[in-house]
Formats: sequence, C-alpha cells, structure tokens
Amino acid sequence: MFTRNEELRSEDFMEAAVAAHHGAVFRLALNQTGNRADAQDVTQEVFIKLMKSFTAFRDADHLRAWLLRVTINQCRDLARQAWKRRVDVSAEPVVRPDAAQDEVLDAVVEHPVWSALRTLKETDRAVLHLRYVEELTIPEIADALSCKQVTVRTRLRRARLKLRRAMEDAGGVRGGASVGVTDGIGGLQ
Repeated sequence: MFTRNEELRSEDFMEAAVAAHHGAVFRLALNQTGNRADAQDVTQEVFIKLMKSFTAFRDADHLRAWLLRVTINQCRDLARQAWKRRVDVSAEPVVRPDAAQDEVLDAVVEHPVWSALRTLKETDRAVLHLRYVEELTIPEIADALSCKQVTVRTRLRRARLKLRRAMEDAGGVRGGASVGVTDGIGGLQ
C-alpha cells in the first residue's frame, strides 16, 4: 500500500494520511507542548515532513509509528528553540476560530489527569500518552520512541507511579489508592 516513494507526495496519499492520523498527531503534540497553537504548528510541520519524506512505509502501522516519532522530535525541537525559552507565549491573546472545539479541548486540558500529566517530564508524558490514549502496544511504543521494549516497560511503570503521586498531591487520589481513571488515561493501577 505505501511502498513507492512517489506516493508520499501524491495528494491521495497525503489526504489519506491526514484523515487517518491527524488526530493522533495533534493529541500527542498537545500532550507534549501543553499549548494548542504550538500543537497545531507541530502537527502542520509533521505532515509537511511526511510530504517531503522519501521513506517507504511497509504498512499503515509503520506510517503511524513514523508520524508519532516525528511528532515527538518536533515537540523537542520546539522546546529547544531559544525564543521559546525566553518568551512567555501564554500571556499572548489566543484567537479561537471554533468555540465548540475549544470547549472540548479546554475540558480536556483542565481535567485533573491532564493537570497531573503536565507535571511529568516529557518522556513520561509521551510513554503514557502513547500507551493509554493512542493505545499502542509495547513494541509499537518502542518503535515510535526508538528504544527497547524493556525500556518502554520501565518508563511506563515509573511514569504510572509518578502520575499516581502527582494526582495524590493534587488531591485526585487519597492514601495510595489505585488510580482507576478511565477518562483519557485508562486503567492506571
């Protein structure tokens, strides 16, 4: 299906890729940046990179893993930019063209689990997001993050513990009880 390099530049290929993976790329970018405008910029850059890429994809799963890996790298690049470290963009006014979509995103961003996730390091947020929001398997996460499966398992275990502690500190979980959250991040134990 995705084997010839020429297809990467075709309109049909790009439309199919955007239709199938835009949501996952945007959600991961929003999770990593914490900012809707930055997430939109990252999402756009990821699909531009796809359009210019000469990578031959074995199948749809390979394409998805590639897109998620590029999304994480773009988020890291954005965080490293010198102006981003010096300028507080949160003080700037936000233009909101779609009020209904913004209400949904605001509800997600204000959710206690999301708030607790924002306190974690980027690597912890990424592994939790890929596992519980995008529902990737351990091998798929390892491929997306370019690391070993045992590393993914270790990161997941540590990230779940950190998330549980963050939620306990925020009052979301009491006295070491398990985090039985299914709104956004399901089944953390």
